[in-house]
Amino acid sequence: MFLRACIVLLFVFTQSVPFFPVTQAIEIPTVVINELMWMGSSASSADEWIELRNTSDQQIDISGWKMTKKSGEDNALMLTIPENQFIAPRAYYLIANYADDATNSHLAIAPDLVETDVALVNSALQIGLYTSQDELIDSADDGVGKPLAGEYTSGEIWKSMERVREPSDGTRPEDWKTSSAQVNFDAASPEYGTPGAENSNTAPAANAGEDFSIQVGETATFDASLSEDADHDTLSYSWDFDDGGVASGITPTHVYQHEGEYHVVLIVSDGMLTSSDEVLVSVSLESVLPTPETQEDNPGEEESSDPEYMRGNVLLNEVFPNPSGRDQEAEFIELYNADDKAVSLSGWKVTNDKSSYHFDDQVIAPGAFLSISYSTSKVLLRNSGGVVRLVNPFNEIVSGLEYGVAEEAMSFARVNDTTHWEWTSLPTPGSENEIEQDISSSNTEVEGDSNAIILEKTNETNTSLPKNIKVAEIAGLDPKTLVQVEGVVTAAPGMFSVSSFWLQDESGAAEVSSTNKLFPELELGNLVRVIGTVSSAGEGLRINQRKDEIEVIGVSVVAPEELQSDDLNEALIGHLVSVQGQITKSAKTKLTLRDEQGELAVVAKKGTELDLSSFSVDEPVQILGILGWTSAGPQIWPRTIEDIQIAGEVLGEATSLEAQTPLTDSTAIVNDDRKVFPTWLVMVIIGVMLSLGAWWYWKHRVDTTSHV
Repeated sequence: MFLRACIVLLFVFTQSVPFFPVTQAIEIPTVVINELMWMGSSASSADEWIELRNTSDQQIDISGWKMTKKSGEDNALMLTIPENQFIAPRAYYLIANYADDATNSHLAIAPDLVETDVALVNSALQIGLYTSQDELIDSADDGVGKPLAGEYTSGEIWKSMERVREPSDGTRPEDWKTSSAQVNFDAASPEYGTPGAENSNTAPAANAGEDFSIQVGETATFDASLSEDADHDTLSYSWDFDDGGVASGITPTHVYQHEGEYHVVLIVSDGMLTSSDEVLVSVSLESVLPTPETQEDNPGEEESSDPEYMRGNVLLNEVFPNPSGRDQEAEFIELYNADDKAVSLSGWKVTNDKSSYHFDDQVIAPGAFLSISYSTSKVLLRNSGGVVRLVNPFNEIVSGLEYGVAEEAMSFARVNDTTHWEWTSLPTPGSENEIEQDISSSNTEVEGDSNAIILEKTNETNTSLPKNIKVAEIAGLDPKTLVQVEGVVTAAPGMFSVSSFWLQDESGAAEVSSTNKLFPELELGNLVRVIGTVSSAGEGLRINQRKDEIEVIGVSVVAPEELQSDDLNEALIGHLVSVQGQITKSAKTKLTLRDEQGELAVVAKKGTELDLSSFSVDEPVQILGILGWTSAGPQIWPRTIEDIQIAGEVLGEATSLEAQTPLTDSTAIVNDDRKVFPTWLVMVIIGVMLSLGAWWYWKHRVDTTSHV
């Protein structure tokens, strides 16, 4: 009787405990859980399905395979695949709750198996796939919180959870994505997914890096390593350097031969879809006194090494922004030598503040005119108005003008031998100007056309006083407004860019930029006073610092703002912020951080020389840094390794999180924290119960015999 009771108890015990032992995986081709419709459809909340994918080149027998679902802290059997079920090479196997012709299903493809036990939850989802020998082949989702992918809004959105093209560990977020295609659904149904077909492809996200500044002749290194692809596809990279040069690869180099601003375009392709990003490269010419060239073209003039040979009264004389027809075929800028001596133009340049043309060994004779076409200079004259300056080798602006809107076929020209300018319909490149209305004999000084501002002698000191403002007030000022601000250095020059640093006061944060990199020795915590002009370039508030107009006036501290990912917005660009969360992806120059609100990129800028690959996935961290912004959204830029700290607690949970064991190859077993009962323990329990049964039986026989 007792033995019978033991057998019954053992049977009940083994039947009531989900038993899926993790043992050595047999060598079989890989089958993965490929797609889940965990939220149902617009036809029914129970219109759920699971898709398997055979990633091998041979047919696989899946008869008797099992699928489990998480149930509390354990795993319960959800369904068993019947006998004589196979998946063809590189094919799919669809398991659905309803047939495709059911009224409460929007599938337009017949499932391979209709199983009413398919039940997928919207929270703490985790599915396990086992062979008929109870060996774990694959897992889907981590069983914590919302599913790792897919999207659901009641009555509006139903998007499936898809595996990436090259699957690895199905318990990690990077192995899943939300479907962006509609395949094999009833016509006009709103569901997104690809049941029975190849998963959707997401375009890669190109990232060309941050804007930077270099000098003519310096090697510029470009970096596309922060580009990403949700499908983990192999990417190709192509670059257009905006000066006729092109290249491919992740980190190409290029040398610019002329000063100017170049809009470099990166195109990233996954073989099917592409995306692009742009980085602005500011190329400047270092101020160096050139050695004068000989005047072979002017034999009447003696050779001279005197720097005065490169000085002279050379002036801008005429600009032609809007010719009839194609502008760039006939645009020109004209110079006039008003001096009584020849002037070497070696080291001179004409510029529109965005691009420049540098003269080589040209000499302009006394009283002569020199016309430079756009095809030679590449200095664009905009029809909507612009600025042109003539700069000598000593970095002095010797002549300049700002013109307004240019009507077609009208040239803006200096009235001969005066400082007055007029619009004229008689362009005269290379010769004396012709003005329809001659005002040169007027006794009243004419300011020129109402659309123009003459900028002659702009190398003289600007005596205007700057506006003394708080940093946040920059946002309400016009570009080029002269301002003075005080703030604490939160990112020193060179950390993020060699041509800028960040400061912050109690009102906001701003980037302070200098094309010539004219900074004193600055450190984090310096309280500085800066004079400069408001800039409209880039993201956030920005000041273009004037030469030598920065002063360290003390030291101070900026308290970081403790925020979550949803709190970050463009109004906070440049602010010192603190975030905490758990690392979900780790690379040398980038971490992906997840908090309660979502995910956030943490990027190591080149100047910091930080290596983020030493931080592990699932590690809880607290990160201090400057809030940056790109086309992909917000980023945190840590400044030093001390800005990244291992957090004591993350999101109110202890840091001793039980890590999942990743898949190491196509047949590895995922340890997904199931409460598995080892085989040896079960055998011990059986042995003990059988021994007790045998002892009871022997004792019962002895007692019976003694009574007889």
